[in-house]
Amino acid sequence: MRARALDRSVVVEAARQCFLDLGVRDATVEEVARRAGVSRATVYRTVGGRSDLVQEVMLAEGLTLFTNVGLAMGTATTPTDLIGDGVAAALATIRERPVLRRFAGPDLSDVLPVITLNAAGLVAGAVNLLEPILEAARGRGLIDEGVDVRLLAEELIRYVLGLLHTPALGADGADPSVGAARAARLFGPALQAAAVDLVDITALERQAADSHG
Repeated sequence: MRARALDRSVVVEAARQCFLDLGVRDATVEEVARRAGVSRATVYRTVGGRSDLVQEVMLAEGLTLFTNVGLAMGTATTPTDLIGDGVAAALATIRERPVLRRFAGPDLSDVLPVITLNAAGLVAGAVNLLEPILEAARGRGLIDEGVDVRLLAEELIRYVLGLLHTPALGADGADPSVGAARAARLFGPALQAAAVDLVDITALERQAADSHG
C-alpha cells in the first residue's frame, strides 16, 4: 500500500513537470511514466489517463491554493470581505502558480473537459478543502447557521472555474480584484440576509432529483 501511495505522488509530480515543460497536448502518458521511473501501466493503474493526470495535478495544486484562501478568509471581518478576499486569493494563486497559470492560459482548451463536463471529481475535491474554511468563518459569526456551507462551497468553486473559461463582460475575469468584487456582490448577501435562499435551493434540487428518479 505504501509503495502504491509513493508511486501515485511520484506520478503526479512527474505529470506536473511534463505539463509545465511540454504543455498538456504534448505531455503523453509514456513521457510521464518515463519521468516518474515507472511503467505506463503503473501510471494508468495509480492515476489514469491524461485527463486524470490533469485533475490530480489541479487537486495537488489546490492544497497551496486553499491554504492561501484560508489565510485570506481567516482575517475577514465581514461576509462581503470573506467572499471577496477568498476569491481574490484563489485567482491570485492561479495566476502565480506556474502550472495553474498554464492551465488557465495557453493550455485552457486542452483542460476544458476537466473543468467543465468532467469536473465532478475536481469540484468534490475542492469543496472538501473549502468547506472547513467556511465552517471556521461560520464559527466567527460571518455565515448564518441556516446556510448550507457545503452548497456554498460548491457554488464558489463553480464560480471560480467559470471565471477561468468564460470571458467576463466589460472586465477581465482573470484580474483578482475584478473577480473578487463580483463574487462579493453575488455571494456576500447570501451569507446573512438571504441565507434561507441557499437552503431553499438545496430543497428544490432534491425535489427535482426525486421527481426524475
